[in-house]
Amino acid sequence: MKDILSKVEIDAEAPKVLSEYYFVCIASDNYKAVFSWNEIFNSATGKSVYILTGHDGKPASALDNRIAPCFTER
Repeated sequence: MKDILSKVEIDAEAPKVLSEYYFVCIASDNYKAVFSWNEIFNSATGKSVYILTGHDGKPASALDNRIAPCFTER
């Protein structure tokens, strides 16, 4: 998620204003998770938040599991 958001241009009057931003992520089963700007960009959490559109060649809508397998960075 961090990689995607880092490419978005946000017209903020000052960098500090970004700490007021938050993101609501809604899963296909309506589960919601909320992340602040600071969580994504200024903590280790930002390295572990992913937007999955599919897995093993299947689109997310066709997956049997609603919980993604754990991934580790290499």
